[in-house]
Amino acid sequence: MLSFKGTHFPKDVILYAVFFYVRYGVSYRDLEEIMEERGVEVDHATLNRWVIRYSPDIAVNAKSQKRETNNRGVAIFAKACFGHPSPSKQQKLNATTYASGGPDSSSSPRPDPTRGRNIGSK
Repeated sequence: MLSFKGTHFPKDVILYAVFFYVRYGVSYRDLEEIMEERGVEVDHATLNRWVIRYSPDIAVNAKSQKRETNNRGVAIFAKACFGHPSPSKQQKLNATTYASGGPDSSSSPRPDPTRGRNIGSK
């Protein structure tokens, strides 16, 4: 649990400043100006101390609350959106294609190398 004992600023102000620094990657001096625009006068050195002191604890807390992802959903989404076959099907396709001596010329014709060129023209 984060302890804000002995701080001269409210907990919300400290957490907002640390979050803003970590999330947007602004400099301490820029963050000092941002906080001043919001009515909080704080020095950039104080912001540095807050980030050093509170950001590791906030990261641990956020990581413990993070839900697990379902990678299968991402694969289904990619296949639906982009039409990519799953890796196992692609590997099977490659294995059968190269085992038979290459792609069938009737199913996938090679592009004409002279197409688009002006060969033999004036």
